[in-house]
Amino acid sequence: MNITIRNTKSVLDDIKRASSSIDLQLAKSANAALSRVANSTPVDTGAAKAAWRLERRGKSFRLSNDKEYIDALNNGSSKQAPSNFIEIALLSDSTLRSNGTIVLPQN
Repeated sequence: MNITIRNTKSVLDDIKRASSSIDLQLAKSANAALSRVANSTPVDTGAAKAAWRLERRGKSFRLSNDKEYIDALNNGSSKQAPSNFIEIALLSDSTLRSNGTIVLPQN
């Protein structure tokens, strides 16, 4: 069997454009998640809210907070936010699955 593919530059250009579009959508979703979590964080001094970081790791993103008391806050130690406020904030977005996978909307 022989298969001939012509105009491969055009196909490769289309793939690159699609990949760039997906990367942009992932970055937008990750930044929206960062904003939702930060805005849901209870504030006393503002240190926990300011400690949220978004790090790109290849094709994925990592959301983190290095404050030693962020787990206590998420477990309900503050009356300003419910227990599990992090999960609630993240799962309020229909494009984010409970396993952390971002589902891009179909165009």
